Amino acid sequence: MNKMTGIILMVIGAILLIIGVVVFNTSKENGTEFVSTPTLVKNEVSQVTDTVVVEKEVVREVEKPIAKEEAKVKSTIDTDLNNVIAMAIADGVITKNEREAIRKIANEKSLDYDMIIKGAEEKLKNDGIKAETEVIDEDKKKGNDFEKYVVEKFNKKYFKLKEWAGDKYVNGTYAETTLHPDLVLEFKLKGETRTFAVECKWRKNLYNNGVEFANSDQLARYRKFAKQQNIAVFIAVGVGGEASNPKYVAIIPLSEIDNTFLSLEMLKKYNHNSEKGFYYDMESGKLE
Repeated sequence: MNKMTGIILMVIGAILLIIGVVVFNTSKENGTEFVSTPTLVKNEVSQVTDTVVVEKEVVREVEKPIAKEEAKVKSTIDTDLNNVIAMAIADGVITKNEREAIRKIANEKSLDYDMIIKGAEEKLKNDGIKAETEVIDEDKKKGNDFEKYVVEKFNKKYFKLKEWAGDKYVNGTYAETTLHPDLVLEFKLKGETRTFAVECKWRKNLYNNGVEFANSDQLARYRKFAKQQNIAVFIAVGVGGEASNPKYVAIIPLSEIDNTFLSLEMLKKYNHNSEKGFYYDMESGKLE
């Protein structure tokens, strides 16, 4: 029985061997090869590595224009920032009104307002100019000095000062006249009377060949005042020298102004001899 079983097993083994040889040869002829597991893993890893390399190259190509655009945007922001700072410190101080103007510009250009103010104050400090907290009274004095200069240019024989708006306020409370032009004068000649207003602005230096004399809200208030009072409003601009004795003076009708920036050409057009007094022309309605 055992002998017979052994013979049967040997026959079965031989048959299986023959079948294996046949299958192997057939697979080889069909181009199919049996690959070991390590070889498969190696090939798979190689394919993954190649894919990662390709993806990195694609990412780099995509990032190039993005980086270029970011650099361009940064350059534009830097330029805008420098221009805004230059405008703010053109007269040697950063006033409350200038801060509001800067805030508006910063919002329009999506710039960091706090960073702009910090940079401007740092520049003032590096230039040896006192910080705003130390120059508020000095700045107010400069404004008052120029207003006094303008007032003294009107001959008291013909001009009467009707109003001189103050700028006193506390905790955001101030007189309505604070928002009006600085001066309201009455001119009398040969029985005729004309009333007009003057807003006084002094700047130590020009900025971009001109003067930023107000922000948009102030300009709107001056126009509203002129319309409500039905009188002419003039902008008296002093540049250079001292506020009490400017080097250049211009008297510009508000009706000729279409924005908050007065160009050098505009200042030249309405240039006034700083050595002479002011004269009001009844016929033309001009202050010269």
